[in-house]
Parts: sequence; structure tokens; C-alpha cells
Amino acid sequence: MQFDYEISLDIFRRNYVEIESRQYDDMSRRIKILVTKEGEPIAIPSGTELRCEVKKPDGTFVKKNCSQVTESGKTYIVMTLTFNMLAAHGTEWIDIIMQHNNQILGTMSFINRIRKAAVQDDDVMSTSEAQELVEAMEEAETLRTETIEASASAKDSERIATRSAAEATEANTTAQAARMGAVNANTAAQQAKDSAVAARDKAEEYANQAAEYVNTGNLTAYIGMDGLLHFGAIIETV
Repeated sequence: MQFDYEISLDIFRRNYVEIESRQYDDMSRRIKILVTKEGEPIAIPSGTELRCEVKKPDGTFVKKNCSQVTESGKTYIVMTLTFNMLAAHGTEWIDIIMQHNNQILGTMSFINRIRKAAVQDDDVMSTSEAQELVEAMEEAETLRTETIEASASAKDSERIATRSAAEATEANTTAQAARMGAVNANTAAQQAKDSAVAARDKAEEYANQAAEYVNTGNLTAYIGMDGLLHFGAIIETV
């Protein structure tokens, strides 16, 4: 829950404004600042940079950007008291700066009285803080994270490429083996065909010889020692 302070600051008149807050509060106090010119509210030009510069009681500082909001036809500069702004108790000076096209349009000041907390936390350290530095550090951390992720992605891509190359080599070896197998099978088939042709030619030769013996009457039949019927040619001796 946030509680709003609503104050008016004049860019020409040095009006004295003081608010009160409590040490160690964090983001619970929002300050709405109505900017006036000689007592009359003014419109904040579009594109105006708004920031607060806080000088804390212990001498450290905080610089942060502010926002703006329009309510009931009035434009307010809005800042929120952070934990670091309230880390030290005492009197705190706050400047509200309006800047447009690198030109300071106006600087207004007010005081924040920070009441001391009943229990002091020795572990809390009040430090100086500049939002530009914080944002730069956050950007550097984001860049570092993106670099790490990109490096991991590149390594994954390298592993995938290596695996794909190995698979391609294996597929090529398998294809070569298949091609050699096909060549060998073709050779064996040709050899079998040649053997079949030779066997056929030999069978025809034997058949022709047998027919010749039959036609000339030079063929005889006899029972062999194996008990089977055999045919043989009659060879005449001179």
C-alpha cells in the first residue's frame, strides 16, 4: 500500500515545503508534486526529462528518474521514496529537476524529515545511488546473460553439425558397401550364368555324341558292377 503526499512547488518562488517519513520504509510513500509558476499550475512540456536528486542525512546521495501523471486536469511529477533514500534518519534535501533538450527548465527543492526507527539495523548500509549507473549495470548483466546464452546455442549448433557430419559419413560408407555388394552380386550372377551356359553346351555335346552312337549302331547296353543299366559305345579295334 502506498500513501501519497501532495505538494506544490513553484519554479519562480522559493516556497518552503517539508514532509515527514520514517526510517527504513520502502516504496510506501509516493510524492505528487504540482508544479506552479507564481502560484498558477503549469503544463509540463512533452518530452521533458524529470528526475530527483536526494542528499541524505549521512552525506550520500540518490539520483533517480521521476514520472508524471495527469489527474483532474492537473499534471503532477511523481517520485517514490525508496529504502535507500530512507536508510539514514535526519533531514534530507530533495531537488526536483525538469530538463528539456539539454536545457534546465527549472529546479525546485523541498525537505524530507526522516524519523529515526525505534530499532536500528546495523546490517543496513546507506549508499550513494545513481539510476544511470544502476541501469548501465543492469544492461551489462543482461548483455552478459545474452552472450552466455548465445555461446551455449553456438556450442549446441556445433554439436549438431558434428553429429550430422558423422551420420552423413556413416551413410556414405553404408552406401559404398551396398554398391560394392551389388557389384559383387552382379559378378556372381554373371558367373553363374556363364557356368549354366557352359553346362548346357556340354550337355548338348554329350547328347549329340549319344545320338551319333545310336544312329551308327555303336551303342551297347550292359549291367555294371553296381547293378545298374549302363550304355556305352562299341569301340572297334584294328
